[in-house]
Amino acid sequence: MNTQTSGTDIEPRWRTYFRGAAFSIPALFLLAFSSVYLLPKLETLWRDASFGASFSIASTAITSVNVAYFVTQHFIVLAVTVIAAVVLLEWRSSQWPRYRKATVGVAAFLTNTTILVFITLMFMTALMAAPALLQRK
Repeated sequence: MNTQTSGTDIEPRWRTYFRGAAFSIPALFLLAFSSVYLLPKLETLWRDASFGASFSIASTAITSVNVAYFVTQHFIVLAVTVIAAVVLLEWRSSQWPRYRKATVGVAAFLTNTTILVFITLMFMTALMAAPALLQRK
């Protein structure tokens, strides 16, 4: 006779954190690469095309650029803060194991989504600035 397991089965913490890292780390590497290599080139493109005041999406793109620079410049502090919060939850909260898998999964999803939106904004602004460069010639 098959018995269904209850919803209280708790996944081992190492597996939860390994999955969260496996899904988040590639996106974080893409963010670092984009911030270090692609963003300076994109900012040069924006400057050469006089891109900024004429497009409403430019303010959103500039804000996302500032956030990306902040994350890459303060990555160690942010990572230590997140790790400290998780360690504190593992150590002091008796309810944390119940919500660990969902919380780590949502955090990985939001990380990937945010970075995907950021890279999409970079691509969109490059496409919007490109015609202005063609007209300058």
